[in-house]
Formats: sequence, C-alpha cells, structure tokens
Amino acid sequence: MASKFKGRLTRLHQSRVRASDEQLQNKPTGVYEADASGSADPNTNDETLLNNWSDYGFSGTPLTLETVYRSSQKHGQYRLADLTRTSFPMSPTGQLGFDIHPTKVAFFDIETNGLADGSVAFCLGLGRWTGESFAISQIALDEVGNEKDTLEKFSEMLADCEALVTFNGKSFDVPRTRSRLKAHGLPDPFAELYHLDLLHLARRLFPTRSSLGLTELEKDLLFFHRAHDVPGSEAPPRYRRYQNSRDPEPLIALFDHNRLDILSLAALSTHFDAWIRGEREPAPTPSPSVVSRKPWKAESELTQRLSQTYRLRKSRGHRQDPPVQPVTSPPQNTRPDGSRLAEMRNKAEALIQSGRSDEALPILYEIVTLAPRHAFAIRELATYYRNSGDVALARVFDERLKAIAPY
Repeated sequence: MASKFKGRLTRLHQSRVRASDEQLQNKPTGVYEADASGSADPNTNDETLLNNWSDYGFSGTPLTLETVYRSSQKHGQYRLADLTRTSFPMSPTGQLGFDIHPTKVAFFDIETNGLADGSVAFCLGLGRWTGESFAISQIALDEVGNEKDTLEKFSEMLADCEALVTFNGKSFDVPRTRSRLKAHGLPDPFAELYHLDLLHLARRLFPTRSSLGLTELEKDLLFFHRAHDVPGSEAPPRYRRYQNSRDPEPLIALFDHNRLDILSLAALSTHFDAWIRGEREPAPTPSPSVVSRKPWKAESELTQRLSQTYRLRKSRGHRQDPPVQPVTSPPQNTRPDGSRLAEMRNKAEALIQSGRSDEALPILYEIVTLAPRHAFAIRELATYYRNSGDVALARVFDERLKAIAPY
C-alpha cells in the first residue's frame, strides 16, 4: 500500500515539474546561444566529422569553441558588467586573506560520458574575464584517442590562473580531471590554485535549504530560468549516439548546458560575495517546497538591527530626543495624543518630500513606538529600507503592514 501511495506522489510531482517547465517557456531566460549555422549529416568520414564540428563554431586541434559575452548582456538579474566588480568572494567570516584579480579566476565545469571510473570528459569548459567581457572556452573530445591533447590544452589555459571556482567541483570535476591527467602522466594544473566550491559555500550560507542544486539556486537567487535546457544526466546516451553516428549534433545541447553552468558560477560567486559583504540579501522569500519554514534570520536579530540603526541615526544629531524602545517592544497601555502623532507625521512627511528621509527616520521610529499599528510610519519605514538596499528590514515592515492592512 505504501509503495502505491509513494508512486502516486512521484507521478504527481513529475506532472507539476512538467507544468512548471511549460510555464517557463515564455519567460525571458537570459540564455545566450552560440552561433550555429547549417545542419550536420551523420557520417563516419573524418574530414566530414571535422566539418560538422566546425559548423557549430569549433576550430583548431584539439577542437575548441570560444564564446565571448558582452558586458551589456544579462544572466538572470545580473548584467555581465556587474559581475566584473568583485575580485573574489570572501569566506563567510570575511577571512579570505588575499585578493585575486578577476582575470586570474577560472570558472570550471565539465561534461562526462558517465560516472564510472573509466569515463572521460568530452567537454572541458573554462570561463575567464577579459577586461569587461566574459569568455568561455570549451574543448571538445572528438575522439577518445585525443584525450591527452585535450588535457594538455586545458592545462595551458589554466597556466596563468590563481583561483578556481566550481560547483561540486571538489567532489567531481577536479578529481575526475585529475585522474585522467594522471592516467596520461601529465602534471596537475590544480595543485597551486585556490579552489572555491560554491556548493560548499552554499551549504554554509543556506543551512536550512532542502535543495541546493545549481538550477534551484539560479531560480531563487539569480532569477534565471532555463528554457529548453538539456540536463547533464543526458550526457551518456547522447555521447553514445555521437560515437555511433560521428555526428556532433547530439552533444551541442550539452555544450550549451555547460556554458550556462559556467555563467551561473560567475553570477553566483558575485551574489554570494555581495551577501557576505552585507550589500545584498541572500534570497527572496523562500518557497516551502524548497526550504524549511525556519526564517532566514531570527526576529531577535532583526530587532537588534532595528535598534542599532535607530541609535546610529540619532547619533548624527538630526533629533536630540531620548532613545525610544525597540519597535517589537512597544510600551504597554500607551494612549498617545492624536495631535502629537499628527504633528510628527506632518514633520516626517515634509522631510521625506524634501528628500531628507534620513532625518525623518527617527521620527518614524518614534511614531511606530507610540502607535505600533500606524500604517503611514510602517509603510514609510518599509520604503526607506527598500530604497537603501536593506531588503530584509523592508520585508519586516512589509509583513507588519500586511498584518494591519491586508487588503
């Protein structure tokens, strides 16, 4: 009986996933496809095979595809120009210890023909900053016999790098590549690189999430939705089709998938860095299907931030009134005089309209302390923190506003 119920749940979940994917087809995705002209005919002739790869933009020996993204293009909510501003993400404690220039960081991801020990990477992808552009180089393993050449080319591309960014690369991408390098007697290009695995960092930043897949983080943090994407799980059967037909067409979608992974590595590293530095909130309001119901921050911590912010504003000398109690602990049995509240509201409103919101902030706090359900003050506090980039505090006041005026 239990197995039947589990089967029904599984089928229901799969139908919902399909429906969600169909809804995403019409949304902007930020997917930047490599130029592809012509179509490839299956043929076992080596010369035709090379021509087929070249039809998709690959050239040289070993076959390499170079894709350059302009700074004006977007990946989810991020313009690529914004991604070049940070040098390298700090640790959650802020103790990285050194700075690495963006052009010295490599974003690394591979696609393999399976998970067995003898499997090979038919796609080695590296993303690098070149000025304000982001370039992705992908080396294609057209023949298993050419693996040593592809690995040597890859090592050359890493030669001037100082850091590596991956997603689950410490458990998969790097060990798998290392084993193939060792099999060919080649040196280890990863030995001297600082390695940041964004999956490990995400586990520390999101201890309550039930899912930490790259595509889930893309949706929740980057607002990036993949459309018509081929998952990496299709790599083995597609590689077998390529071996049988010698037509690279089944693999091209996996190279597209690889590029999206690398773009997301760059965007996520910037997002995490901004969060750790206190410049950005980690995520929008979580979905119960993705995370637990435990809030991102405890209410007590937000209360402390509110009180600290108030004290800092007061110390600037805008007002010299005695400090008020925290917003979450209003005085009991207080019946403020209506004329006084009206006077404070008029003064705060005049300051806000004249562009002096900082000076209005202590007055708004005092209003909310005296009248915890004062819609005007709560609304203006939410607006102030939203405009100043403190989305977490803005959310607190938005929720309070909904509680007193849900419609």
